[in-house]
Amino acid sequence: MVTLRPYQQAAVQAVYDYFGTQAGNPLLVLPTGAGKSLTLAAFIKRALEQYPTTRIIVLTHVKELIIQDVNAIKRYWPEAPVGVWSAGVGKKEQAQITVAGIQSIHRLPATFAGTDLVIIDEAHLLSKNSDTMYGRFIAGLKSYAPHLKVIGLTATPYRMDSGLLIDGDERIFTDIAYEADVGDLINDGFLCPLIAKNGVTQADLSEVHTRGGEYVENELQDAMDKDYLINGALDEVAQYAHDREHVLGFCTGVEHAKHCAEFAQARGWSADYVTGEMSACERDAKIDAFKAGKTRYLFNAMLLTTGFDFPSIDCIILLRPTKSTGLYVQTLGRGLRNDGKKANTLVLDFAENIKRHGPIDQIKIKKKRGKSEVSVAPVKECTHCHELVAVSVRECPSCGNLFPEPEREAHGTEAAAGVIVSTLKHDPIWWPVNDTMYRIHKKADKPPTLRVTYFSGLHTFEEFVPIEDPRPFVRKHAVTWFWRRGMPCPKTVAEAHQTASAGRIQSPAKILVKPDGKYWRVIDIELGEDRTLRGAFK
Repeated sequence: MVTLRPYQQAAVQAVYDYFGTQAGNPLLVLPTGAGKSLTLAAFIKRALEQYPTTRIIVLTHVKELIIQDVNAIKRYWPEAPVGVWSAGVGKKEQAQITVAGIQSIHRLPATFAGTDLVIIDEAHLLSKNSDTMYGRFIAGLKSYAPHLKVIGLTATPYRMDSGLLIDGDERIFTDIAYEADVGDLINDGFLCPLIAKNGVTQADLSEVHTRGGEYVENELQDAMDKDYLINGALDEVAQYAHDREHVLGFCTGVEHAKHCAEFAQARGWSADYVTGEMSACERDAKIDAFKAGKTRYLFNAMLLTTGFDFPSIDCIILLRPTKSTGLYVQTLGRGLRNDGKKANTLVLDFAENIKRHGPIDQIKIKKKRGKSEVSVAPVKECTHCHELVAVSVRECPSCGNLFPEPEREAHGTEAAAGVIVSTLKHDPIWWPVNDTMYRIHKKADKPPTLRVTYFSGLHTFEEFVPIEDPRPFVRKHAVTWFWRRGMPCPKTVAEAHQTASAGRIQSPAKILVKPDGKYWRVIDIELGEDRTLRGAFK
């Protein structure tokens, strides 16, 4: 039985809550690696159990995503009435749940007349123009079923040109029903931490023009595909990524990817490249070799930004500058998946994308004069070790280098943490737990919390579990806290304390902590084999 994570459960419930009060088409925003396909599967199963005659189409754009979604549905619900309609997969099966490629189905709305619900995976790829394959197909379905609902799933709720998906007169999606924060999921241990180094080797982009909000492709490849740039980058890769096992490089084009692989091979490295121009058979064979560990370095011409699910990637090389925030986030998403073995994913940035766009968990969408835009947090580079950090950091978390004080500092500025994920600062530390204490903590004008104290030798670490906080986005931390201990979250702090006093909350064997200002924050636990409670109570 597949168990949903707390945020996946919350996402499914958010869709039902939305349809219970509103008439639009909602978006679910879940970071890459957070399990969009499994969330989709859970929603579908619940929908058909409650409304058995519902007909559903899951739409996406690439073969890999079609296969992922079908596998997720069958894994979560083995008896699901699911079919596949995709030329890439080689099947044309219509079922109560049809997972389809838009290229294969967009001319067939009559074939699927009577569809009640369309779920679009990777919804950020939809154009704001209604005269597209997606737009025409959905309009065709609505001509047969005006009640049709559309749900979108994406890691980035904005298009590649940074337009918010719920903006515009011809938009398909009207609201964001649920959004999981990538920083929270990393801190909760569901996603892998990202750490970054800014490459010394940088190209001159002064002659590269911009068109449609992005660098002109052929000019960009000319600027980046130079021998000294490739060799310089590989020198730094050898220095920083020597202990990494699965290294994925993003290049500017076919020739650039090919040259990067050739230069790496000349060093005796096991390296290869993939492009969209290759046959599916050749490309799949090279990707399989990379996953199997036969190929350590795999360069690609922006082919593997979506639909590439390989949790063991532990290093990403950015060799392709982009002005697209969405593309930047999708690229880094390849390293967010957690295989349970790697401590983090190293990002080596030779494109200045991190400086350009900021930490992925601080990218926010805001409206300005009726137009949506993306705001990012600025960063700076350590001159000693080239670590990328937020501009407010005064000491490099990697080498201890002290940055000079700014001439004038804004009032109230706080030291942020690591740059690629703002909530990460220093390397977390595991501490053994000798004892655990649970108390009810009360503060004026605030709901009570469960105060948890962990004792590790002479050290103590504390958590405050917000069980009764009325804000769903705060209480979710309490739900996650209990979920990690294999139990549902109680409704009240008193009930939780009574449960702890009865010895029914398992004390962890170890906790993972990291500095957070002048305190230490618990970000993960290891329960160990001993499932008995060792805590004291007051």
